[in-house]
Amino acid sequence: MREFNHLLALMKPYRWRVLLSILLGSMTVGANIGLFGTSGFLIASAALHPENVLLIWTPIVGVRFFGLSRGVFRYLERLSSHDVTFRMLSDLRVQAFRNVARLGSSIWQRKNSSDQLGVLISDIEQVQFFYLRIVAPVVVMLLTILLGTIILGQFDARMAIILCIALLVSGLVIPTISLIQTSSDGTNAVDARAMVQKQTATYLKQLMTILLLDNRSDHQLRIEESQQCLFTAQRSLLTTSTIWNGVIAWISRITMVVLLILAVPLYDQAKIQGVDIPLIMLISLACFEAVLPIPQAFAQWGQIKTSATRLFDSNAFDRTEESTMFKNDSSNGAAKVEFLHVFAHYLDASKDALSNVSFCIQPGERIAIVGESGAGKSSLLKVLMNDLAISNGLILINDINILNDDYSSRVNQMTIVPQHVYLFHVSVLDNIRIANAEASREDVIIAAKQANIHDRIMNLPSGYDTITGDLGGQLSGGERQRVGLARALLRKRSLLVFDEPLNGLDAQTAFDFTAEVHASHENQTLLWITHRFEGIELFERILVMHQGSLVEQGTHSELLQRGGYYSELRRYDRGKIRKYTN
Repeated sequence: MREFNHLLALMKPYRWRVLLSILLGSMTVGANIGLFGTSGFLIASAALHPENVLLIWTPIVGVRFFGLSRGVFRYLERLSSHDVTFRMLSDLRVQAFRNVARLGSSIWQRKNSSDQLGVLISDIEQVQFFYLRIVAPVVVMLLTILLGTIILGQFDARMAIILCIALLVSGLVIPTISLIQTSSDGTNAVDARAMVQKQTATYLKQLMTILLLDNRSDHQLRIEESQQCLFTAQRSLLTTSTIWNGVIAWISRITMVVLLILAVPLYDQAKIQGVDIPLIMLISLACFEAVLPIPQAFAQWGQIKTSATRLFDSNAFDRTEESTMFKNDSSNGAAKVEFLHVFAHYLDASKDALSNVSFCIQPGERIAIVGESGAGKSSLLKVLMNDLAISNGLILINDINILNDDYSSRVNQMTIVPQHVYLFHVSVLDNIRIANAEASREDVIIAAKQANIHDRIMNLPSGYDTITGDLGGQLSGGERQRVGLARALLRKRSLLVFDEPLNGLDAQTAFDFTAEVHASHENQTLLWITHRFEGIELFERILVMHQGSLVEQGTHSELLQRGGYYSELRRYDRGKIRKYTN
C-alpha cells in the first residue's frame, strides 16, 4: 500500500491530464459500445427488409459516427495517456539524478553499484507502467461497467445485473486471483533481472582479469542461471495471464448466451423488439473490451510494486529537500576549515576510521596531509564531502557547521581534484569547462596555461576541440592530472582539495606538478592529501595521520628535526627510492 500511495503521489502534478486521459479512454470504450450496438441494430433492421432505406438511416449514421469517433478517441487517448506516462518517467529520472548528485558517492556505500544502477534504469522503466497499465485500465473498466449496466437496465433489470456481475467477476475477481498467483513471479522477475544486470556489469568490469585467468565459464554459468530464473518467472507470468484471458473470453460468450435466453421471453411478452436482441448481445460483448487488459494489469502489479519498493527504498529517491546553505556560493575568498574532535567509522568496521581528530586550517593556508595507506587521509576527505558520517565532533567551514548541510552544498564550497581524473568522451575544451559551464573559451585557455597543459593541448590533432576518448586515452596520466588542475582553477572555489594527485606519476613529474599547483592557485585554501613526498617541503604545514589519529603537525623542517613518525615515513620513502634506483 505504501508503494501504491507513493506512485499515486507522482500523478498528482498531472491530475488534470490524467482525468482527460481517463475520459478519452472511457469515450473510446463508449464509442465501441455504440458501434457494436448500432451495428447489431442495423443488421437486424436490414434483415427485416424495410420498405425504405430512410427507415434505417439513423443506425447507418450511428455506425458511421461511432466508427469514426472510436478511432479519433483511441488516438487521442493513446496520445494523452502516453504523454502522462512519459512526463512521470521524466520526473522520476530527474528526481533520481538530482538525489544522486546531492548525495554524491555515499549512495554506493550500502549497495552494489550495478544494483543501484539497475534501480536507476530498469526499476524506473518498470514503474512508468503504473498509470498506463494499472490506474487507467481499472478506472475505465469501472466506468464501462456502470455504462453497460445503465444501458441494459433500460431493457431489463435482470440483464443489467447479470452483465454487471459478469464484468465484475472478469474485471476484479479473476484479476485478483491472477495477482495472488503471480505476485511471487513478479518479485522473482524483478530480482532476477537485477541479478542479470549486476552479474553482467561485474563480468564486463572484470573482463580482462577473467580472460587472463581463463575463468569465463564460471561467470557465464552464473549469468545463464540468473537468465533462466528470469525466463521462468516471465513465462509463468505470461502463462497465467493468457489462461485467465481465455477464461474471461469464455465468460463474455456465456454472458451473451444467458442474455439471449433472457431476451427471448421478453420478446414474446412484447417488452422488447426483435431488433433489440442483437443490440443487447453485442453491447455486452463490447463491454468486455474494457475488461480484457485487467488480468495483465494485475499481473504487472507484482513487478511494478517490487520495482517501486526498490526505488523508494534506495538512497537515489531520498525526498529530503536540498539545503541552500552554500547554494550558488561562488565566492573567491579563501576558506577556513576546522575539525573539532571528529570521530568516524565505516559500516561494520571494528575500529574508528578517524579518532578524535582536531586541527584548524587558516584562510589561504597550504596544508599537506600525509600518512601510510589506511592512516585516515581519505577518511578526512570523505567526512568533508559527507561520504562518511561522523559519530561525534564538528566540522566547520568559515565558522559554519557543515554537518547540517548536504553533499551538493558542501561541494559547492570546494573544488576537489580526485585521485583519478575522469575525462568524458567529449572535447578537451568541454572536459575542462565542465567545472564552469559559463566559462568562455578564453577562460578555459587561461586555466590550461596556469595548469601548464596548454602547449600539450595545442599539439593535439584538433587542439582544444580534440575528442579525448573514453577515460582520456589521448592524454597521459600526468596530463590528465593537469586537466583536473585546470578544472579546479576554472571553478574558483574557496577550498581546493587534491586527493592522492601524484599516483601514477614519476618522481620528477610529481615534483613539477606539485610546484605548478603552488604557483597557480590564488586566494584559495589548499588541502593536499598524499602518501608521496615529492614537493612536500613547499607546504606551509603538514598534518601526519596514523591509524585514524592526527599524530603530528608542523612544517617539513620542524617535523624532521622532531624525529617523530613523519621523519620515519620520510626515511622509509627515501630508502625505497634508493632501493629502486640501485
